[in-house]
Amino acid sequence: MPKNDLPAVRYVLVGYSVSMVEELDRTLPPQSVLLVEEPDVIDARDIESRVGKHPCCAGLVPAPTQRERDPSSLVAAVGRPVGVRVVFPGVEYGVVGAAALAEAWGLPGAGLAAACAFRDKSVLRAAADRAWINQPAWQSVSTHWEVAAFRDRFGGRCVLKPTNRQASLGVQ
Repeated sequence: MPKNDLPAVRYVLVGYSVSMVEELDRTLPPQSVLLVEEPDVIDARDIESRVGKHPCCAGLVPAPTQRERDPSSLVAAVGRPVGVRVVFPGVEYGVVGAAALAEAWGLPGAGLAAACAFRDKSVLRAAADRAWINQPAWQSVSTHWEVAAFRDRFGGRCVLKPTNRQASLGVQ
């Protein structure tokens, strides 16, 4: 795997978040963050022009950050900066990618298995059940009949949440 020749880079941020990068500008040295983002997201959000306005950012690498089922394509696409010490997600969609890069580069992190569980709400709920962590009643469903049956068990009310979205996207 090629090395990235940005010597000041100590941090790799997977996924662009305006508020995250603004906070990093206040707390990290100039040119110390390499941003990695999905090419379509870079284009849709005009991230290339935004990155230059952030003193902490050393550069932007377009890479497949959201291929959670095969993060090896991300690892193959991003060269490890020589001085990198930390890889972290800037958005929820970057959790698996950040874990994959950290693991591949021998850096501390949640680990790929834990990151995948954090990104799949049904896997995360099942893990919480196994650990005896109290949580609301839940069920993984794939048909409207399963939703209706679950909802009927609770007086006609329930929350339907996609397993792989960020924050409250798709919640009904």
